[in-house]
Amino acid sequence: MKQNRVVDTGLGTVNSVARSVPEFFRALQAGQCGICPVTIFDTAEYRTHNGGQVQQFAPREMIPSRFSLKRMSRADCMAMAATIETLTMQGFSRCRIHCGARWAS
Repeated sequence: MKQNRVVDTGLGTVNSVARSVPEFFRALQAGQCGICPVTIFDTAEYRTHNGGQVQQFAPREMIPSRFSLKRMSRADCMAMAATIETLTMQGFSRCRIHCGARWAS
């Protein structure tokens, strides 16, 4: 059985100024800055105390309950949320998909 492969080059994002592509676009247009004091871990031992921290990220709001969050890191959850946004924008939200994701920063 031959399997067809699909490459999705859509957009998905979770970053320090937005949780979705439309929200990110509006933030860019408004000149919003995502740099703020880092609160997710103690920065006392570091020279810099500011950074682009993703705030108010609730993985369960973006990742369906059929996916277990127990073994995912915070970064994994953000990548999964961005991937789900990409697939949803492409119209794949209603099918079962086995997918792998590569991302760049």
